[in-house]
Amino acid sequence: MRKISLIVITLIGIIFLLGIDRWQVNSWREEMTNELAVTAKFYKNRLEHSIIPRLNAVETIVALFAMYPDTKFKEFAEFSNHIINTNRTIRTLQFADSKTLITYTFPVKGNKTIINKPLNLIEDPKRGPFVKKAIAQKYASVQGPFALREGGSGIVVRSPIFIQSKFIGLAIGVYDVSTLIEEAFSEIELHRFSFRLTDSKEWVFYGQDNEFDALQEKKIQVGDTHWTMAIGRVKGSTSPPISNRVLIWGCGLGFLLLILTLIQKSVTQKTHLEQKVEERTKNLAKSNKSLLSEISQRKSIELVLKDSEKRFRKMIEKSPLPMVITDINQDISFFNDKFTELFGYTSKDVSTAEKWWEMAYPDKTYRDRVQQSWANAIEYAEKNNTDIAMQIWDLTIKDRTRRTCEFYMVPLGDVGLIVMNDITEKKKNEINLKRQALAMDNSSDTIVITDTTGIINYVNPAFQKITGYENAEVLGKDLRVLKSGAHNTQFYEELWNTISGGNIWSGQLINKKKDGSEYTEEVTISPVFSKEGEIINYVAVKRDISDRLKLESKLRQSQKMESIGTLAGGIAHDFNNIMAIILGNTELALDDVPKWNSAHASLEEIKIASFRAKNIVKQLLSFSRKTDQKLQPIQIASVIKDALKFLRSTIPTTINIHRDIIATEEMILADPTQINQIIMNLCINASHAMEQTGGDLNVTVEKVVLDYNSARDYPGLKSGNHIKIMISDTGPGIDTEIINQIFDPYFTTKEVGKGSGMGLAVVHGIVKSHRGAIAVDSSQGKGTKFSILFPLATEKPMVEAQTTQDIPRGSETILFVDDEISITKMVQRMFERLGYKIETATTPQDALERFSLNPDHFDLVITDMTMPQMTGVKLSEKLMDIRKDIPIIVCTGHSNLVDEEKAKELGLAAYVMKPIDMQETAQTIRKVLDKK
Repeated sequence: MRKISLIVITLIGIIFLLGIDRWQVNSWREEMTNELAVTAKFYKNRLEHSIIPRLNAVETIVALFAMYPDTKFKEFAEFSNHIINTNRTIRTLQFADSKTLITYTFPVKGNKTIINKPLNLIEDPKRGPFVKKAIAQKYASVQGPFALREGGSGIVVRSPIFIQSKFIGLAIGVYDVSTLIEEAFSEIELHRFSFRLTDSKEWVFYGQDNEFDALQEKKIQVGDTHWTMAIGRVKGSTSPPISNRVLIWGCGLGFLLLILTLIQKSVTQKTHLEQKVEERTKNLAKSNKSLLSEISQRKSIELVLKDSEKRFRKMIEKSPLPMVITDINQDISFFNDKFTELFGYTSKDVSTAEKWWEMAYPDKTYRDRVQQSWANAIEYAEKNNTDIAMQIWDLTIKDRTRRTCEFYMVPLGDVGLIVMNDITEKKKNEINLKRQALAMDNSSDTIVITDTTGIINYVNPAFQKITGYENAEVLGKDLRVLKSGAHNTQFYEELWNTISGGNIWSGQLINKKKDGSEYTEEVTISPVFSKEGEIINYVAVKRDISDRLKLESKLRQSQKMESIGTLAGGIAHDFNNIMAIILGNTELALDDVPKWNSAHASLEEIKIASFRAKNIVKQLLSFSRKTDQKLQPIQIASVIKDALKFLRSTIPTTINIHRDIIATEEMILADPTQINQIIMNLCINASHAMEQTGGDLNVTVEKVVLDYNSARDYPGLKSGNHIKIMISDTGPGIDTEIINQIFDPYFTTKEVGKGSGMGLAVVHGIVKSHRGAIAVDSSQGKGTKFSILFPLATEKPMVEAQTTQDIPRGSETILFVDDEISITKMVQRMFERLGYKIETATTPQDALERFSLNPDHFDLVITDMTMPQMTGVKLSEKLMDIRKDIPIIVCTGHSNLVDEEKAKELGLAAYVMKPIDMQETAQTIRKVLDKK
């Protein structure tokens, strides 16, 4: 019975010890699992908060090229060196152009292969998919990890660079994975746990590749890929330390043995029992000591966690970005110094979530939008097990101004970490850049940006509109694509010397469009300097002034014609004075010489020639628009026939004149003298063209009917009946390069002394003044043909009654004023023969003095218009101030100040044009005096 009791007690004791051992194992495992979960979350946060900011260093390269697309290698190297010095996880920084060809690599050492043989990333089978992915998603793509040539494992971050949705290149960073992890776990002991990292393909690129017990796995987002972090204990280490278990079992078994021994040796001596108790007590002391050591280790872990939390808090406090920690109720439990510095809020201002929302977003509608957006983002992230998406909102700060910020929310268990990034200035810069780009794109002037060698980097839409080139056709091409060849080498050398010396060049360039046509530009080229003062680009602002130059040419032509008109008017005045003397004295001589005298016939010829000269002066004044044309119905055929008769005696006999005048009765409204001038000028030009070789001069006159379509070929003409005059020759023809200039004044191809260049200009002016049209058809070696069209007239020709009248006579006293002594003498003789008493004055002052002495002595005053010191009009006014009813006749060869209508307005009795015709003037005098 005693043995059975001992066996039962032993079994109960062993069962009890097994229970205690199982409880100890389960408790230890639960405690280790909790510790491992906390540690895994901590390690995940440390990795993400350490790796992501370091990978974002590539975005600084993106920002550099987005703001300065023309960044040179020197600037890239200096910028990269600064980044690498502050981020030792980076092995290499690179830049690939828009064709994904690696252009810049830093550091150079260790990358000679890449530099000497640039790699086209998008065509590379390993790298291409990641490059295409980054460009398609428009944000960074991460490739790796993979083994590096220099040893270890690495990753590559490729971030696309866009300007106004245009892809311009890639920013590339090569990172050392080991250094990234060492940076994340600095000051943390990893040996207490088994730790490894695997990529998306489950390749272990860091840590131990063995089986773990109590495994904790966390997904870590790295760019657009993820890693898996595994943390646990080595296989077989999921039980408490063997010493603890041995201790418990030892104590339990000892206690059981003690009980059994007490039961078995209940009769044993007291001393032996005490010895056993003392021995067991020592064992218990050792067990207690072991337990205390375990407790100490746990407290050490708690201190490490607290220290880690302290460092994490300090990191937030000193962060260059505003950070906020919210509690389980979404109230702000902590924010760093940068938050107060940028936004002005203190803990009192935003002690609760409600206060924060109301102050930061005072507009309720806008606040509701923000809150709803965050709620949707958090719900989506929880549902899809993803990070909460970054958001951008306008934030009202304490001084009531608004700032634009990026918000990143990171859940950390029951609390949340919110990171803010103030992008207000960045947004302003982006808006300014967009405005500048919009201004350049909408400018009517061409804007071209080149590098320092003349390679085109940018052209605005106006460039395409003016030149016809698409952007893709000229970007990356040399400016010589526009070169027309109009400027010599020295011109371009001077231009480049100016701008390469840092100066602005302004001037005109004749360039060539895509279709080969030339155009003239007004150009200003300015150098663009870097911060170091080096020229990095040239900006050309160009304006197409081709139309303006044409208008200026027309203006110069108009001014030239006006000058010619002024010159013609001056010539007409002087010439009329001369002709007045010739014609007047001729008429006096005709009275003195009997008709049977041979001199009488000669004087008649002089008189006829004088009248012809008078008509020529009239044409000059008509050309200069100084006289009104008096158009009358004339039979065009008779005028042309008379002109051809006269021409036959002046044109060499080697030139045959053929006339084909079909229309003989038709009439046009015209000045016969000017029509005669047209025929004379065109036929003389034709004869000059055939002077050396001889040939045929053909003159055709016919009636034609122009319909609406054919009338459009002759600007200024309407459809209907017209007379068409065609004058052609068999000469050498006109060069096509100058045919458009032949109607310009002073333009001539003749030798000096053989032509003034006014003939065709006069013809053109007469035709236009008659509401006609003129066209020329010529080719070298085939002669020239001029075609002139005039609308037919419906009026009948005026028939003047040819009556022989005696010259009227008189006995009145006339004061004649002219600054030409020869004219005064001639007029005095002429009108004294008609019975008049003539007194003459050669200056207005002399005339005024004579008239003032005895105003009633004179019956009539005849005065020249243009005289020194006082015009005829001014003299007339002064004379009429003295005697209001004195009749005055103004006589002039030409004047801008008076004509027949103006003379009536001024109260003058009559207006007579020089040269003075004796009969015409005598009739005017008699008419004025008879009215009196």
